[in-house]
Amino acid sequence: MGNVLSAKNIRKSFLSPTKVDVLKGVDFELASGESIAIMGASGEGKSTLLHILGTLEEPTSGELYIAQKSVAKHPPPLLRNQHIGFVFQGFHLLESYTVLQNVLMPALIAKQPTHAGSKAHARACSLLEQVGLEKRITFQTKLLSGGEKQRVALARALCNDPDILLTDEPSGNLDHDTSSQIHRLLMESVNQMGKALIVVTHDPALARLCQKQYALVDGVLIPQAVHKEKSNGSHLS
Repeated sequence: MGNVLSAKNIRKSFLSPTKVDVLKGVDFELASGESIAIMGASGEGKSTLLHILGTLEEPTSGELYIAQKSVAKHPPPLLRNQHIGFVFQGFHLLESYTVLQNVLMPALIAKQPTHAGSKAHARACSLLEQVGLEKRITFQTKLLSGGEKQRVALARALCNDPDILLTDEPSGNLDHDTSSQIHRLLMESVNQMGKALIVVTHDPALARLCQKQYALVDGVLIPQAVHKEKSNGSHLS
């Protein structure tokens, strides 16, 4: 398996109102079909790290490679749209748009055809079926439950068939049963679709599903002993 993401000595400092060194030299690599959980106390910089890895934010220094391409030498929006899918705790959906329109948004941004019969349209419909929302395709997103919105967000993240999924507390606001469903879908994206996955989470149960676990402590990633928790069920393909 080749590395689809490589971070070398990533540092991040904020200068106002006083200087704060949030990341103090983060190094790690992520391969296709690999899952990594990043845990840590609130305020340690987990979300900042995820945003940097996803090219949404620039590091103060360090090197980042996405699909063996230097982020410093290639347009970040292009790398992001081609290789990365995001799933956030707050969903970040367009509430007045339909479920299908939300899932198709990455394809629209990439200027792909999205009309009925197009490849992107067929993939979006297939993904919604796989996450159990085929009967919600024409619903406005604002009418959905929290768990349904998170499943839409996952389908949207997979729309452009990215190499990497970056998820920030993907089940933090969901009940136990819905959280378990989201966890299963994320792991299926790795095990069945070969995606590379990074999960930022406070949930030990989700972290245990991942192949590698890290704690972000004082700006540095510290490998943790892995206590695996077996996932069950499978319908993403």
